[in-house]
Amino acid sequence: MSTNRTQRRQRRAGHAATRRGYTLAELLVASSLGSTLVVGLTSSLYLASQALDFDDGGAANRLEANAIVQRIARDARTAVSITELSATEITLIVPDRDGDGSTETVRYAWGGEPGDPLTEEYNGGEAMTLVAGVQSFDLGYAARAMAGQAGSVESGVTYESFTEGKIASNADSVDVLLPSDSAAGDLLIAAASVDGDVSASLAISGAGWTPLVVQSNSTAVTSGVWWKTATGAEPSTYTVSWSGGQQAYAWVMRFTGQHATTPINATGTGSGSASLNYVTYSSYDITSPAVTTTADNCLILRLVAMDDDDITADAPGLTGHATITMDSGGTGSSTASGGAGYTSLPSAGSSGNSVFEINASEQYYATTIAIAPAEEE
Repeated sequence: MSTNRTQRRQRRAGHAATRRGYTLAELLVASSLGSTLVVGLTSSLYLASQALDFDDGGAANRLEANAIVQRIARDARTAVSITELSATEITLIVPDRDGDGSTETVRYAWGGEPGDPLTEEYNGGEAMTLVAGVQSFDLGYAARAMAGQAGSVESGVTYESFTEGKIASNADSVDVLLPSDSAAGDLLIAAASVDGDVSASLAISGAGWTPLVVQSNSTAVTSGVWWKTATGAEPSTYTVSWSGGQQAYAWVMRFTGQHATTPINATGTGSGSASLNYVTYSSYDITSPAVTTTADNCLILRLVAMDDDDITADAPGLTGHATITMDSGGTGSSTASGGAGYTSLPSAGSSGNSVFEINASEQYYATTIAIAPAEEE
């Protein structure tokens, strides 16, 4: 099956807290952020949290506080844009959570006086108290970081759309449609996650594809990544194939604004088993490797192939990145899953690592790609 998909996410329920806040340090120490702005935001929240006094509430107080912090941190790292940022307020535009095809608006604010509550507004609704009795809350560092980057964060490369294909029973191929509105000169990047080790036979149909990765992590999962510049005669469907019956998830992404002759500026790979997040104790982290770019304003694309289906659909967990996908070929221990997200890197240099989040310790193969922008005329 192959589809064009509108991203959908489940709204994560939370409760308003009456106790006072807790430090962000433990929750965010494991996260390597994908942009200077998000680093600034995280640092500001961390510093602000030091002033959120605590009652002596023991373990229950700690868990309640961590739940509040997780809500703010998840919204910050899944946001597609920030529309307001001052020392005491931040408004985030986050992906669709209710299936209506529209983004959601989440606003966090503090009144500015010791003892004022930290509040949350959802889609312009009533401000709800997240934590009472806040003595200090300062996002000034993040606001200055945003101001300093104005006009320089944009990447000349634009992510446009993707299509996907799923095989939920053992087969030897999966079809994926050409992304909508594809035109000659667009950059196409295909990715596949196939259960088991099929690295000797994994391939994609159609002329012009250049393989970046065709590798397995032991016998658990195989990752394939290919790129090409679209022609005016692209087929309507691509077929990812392998030998032996396996389940799989594959997708094709379309980008514009890339360098005409050398769009792939840098790549990095890594594999292993997801490790328990010792802050939340409820998720497992996959390291998305760093790349070092030689051009300014690259788009940083992060991909992962994983064994089994232990994921949260459409929620890859990449801090500071926009989501492309997170999905599985089927369900259970005989399938494979894949995820992708992207951000921009304003200046040449290291992108740093990032982290995919899944729900169990599964084996994975991760790839990071830097896409260079078109040369200025």
